[in-house]
Amino acid sequence: MSSKRYSMRIILVLQELIESGDRHGSQDRWREDRRLGKAKRHARGTDRQRSQGGRAVYTAHSETALLVADLRREYEKEIALLKRELEEFKKWTEEQKMASAERSRRLWAFGPNALGAVISGLIAAAVAYFIARR
Repeated sequence: MSSKRYSMRIILVLQELIESGDRHGSQDRWREDRRLGKAKRHARGTDRQRSQGGRAVYTAHSETALLVADLRREYEKEIALLKRELEEFKKWTEEQKMASAERSRRLWAFGPNALGAVISGLIAAAVAYFIARR
């Protein structure tokens, strides 16, 4: 039976005892006292069961808390590793951008010189054409 039913049983026995008052003789009172004593002993037994159940719950809660703490530590390590990898990736992408910008700068640095050489070659060819025609 559940502890609620036992508690209700005790309350009912107490109510009967109060209602009966002194109408019954001492033997009836003795029987009521005996019933009340059994109910109290039974209630104490359920209290013990309840405390054992409480201990079981406490033990389960402690084990769960330890498990959660272990998992939390593992996740914190993983998060720290992922953060470090993310920082390394950001540095690598920044280096790639800088390398790309450097290549582009060097290409444009070479471009004007090549363009100047082509233009001066065209001018020289035009001048040679006009001089040869004369």
